[in-house]
Amino acid sequence: TALASGLAGLLNLRSIDFGHNEFGAEGTTALSSALAGLSNLRSIDFSGNMLGPEGATALASGLAGLLNLRSIDFGHNEFGAEGTTALSSALAGLSNLRSIDFSGNMLGPEGATALASGL
Repeated sequence: TALASGLAGLLNLRSIDFGHNEFGAEGTTALSSALAGLSNLRSIDFSGNMLGPEGATALASGLAGLLNLRSIDFGHNEFGAEGTTALSSALAGLSNLRSIDFSGNMLGPEGATALASGL
């Protein structure tokens, strides 16, 4: 998408708020690739986008290299256990992370277990 292309040159970007934009899984896949190059990013808000498990899986690859990330808001994306499991792997390497919001994602016991093991 055009937004993903525009992000590529913003190497000093520290915060992004994508909340409530209805990107869906396809848009999130494009954004995930762009995020991977934003190594100075400290905060991301993806809340309220209803990304589902597919969107969570797409985000996981882009987040894995954001080692300076301190805050992520994933609230109300309907990740479920499958999406949360995909994200937990990426979160495991983010040692500077201080705040994560997974509210409204229907994690269930399986998702909560996966998240706990990733953190």
